[in-house]
Amino acid sequence: MKNLTKIIIIIITVWLAHTAQAEDNRFSYDLFGAYGTRDKDGGDGNAFGIGAGVNYFFTDNIGVGVDTYTDGIRFPYMLNASAIYRFATESMFNPYAFAGFGRQWKYAAQWTGHIGGGAEYKMKSGIGIFLDGRFVLAQETSDYGLLRVGVRLGF
Repeated sequence: MKNLTKIIIIIITVWLAHTAQAEDNRFSYDLFGAYGTRDKDGGDGNAFGIGAGVNYFFTDNIGVGVDTYTDGIRFPYMLNASAIYRFATESMFNPYAFAGFGRQWKYAAQWTGHIGGGAEYKMKSGIGIFLDGRFVLAQETSDYGLLRVGVRLGF
């Protein structure tokens, strides 16, 4: 089952990368650092980690995203899916809100739900930085908060 999950994630990632068209700017890729108020086991310790994600916007405002992050180097540790509403503006600063669900496979295997918000700042065409936070509702462990800061490529 572990290998099937890895194969599915690789296929989806390759497909998303292959279908992305730079000229329509509907896809974006996230690389980020993360800070959680719980560690990977659901313990009380705060944890720092890394992550990556892919987003696709159907319109200027409505999109979906998939991301993963970990405070232990084991992939796939967690996979999240989100519906995103971006408050697109003419300025370089764009706030957004999101909600979704996820699955954690390693350590404390469980389903999660999340809700959050953040903002992206477009530094130049195709490159920006973002900061967001989410409240994660965990099935088996205590609920926790997650803060992400990173680089977003390909608006």
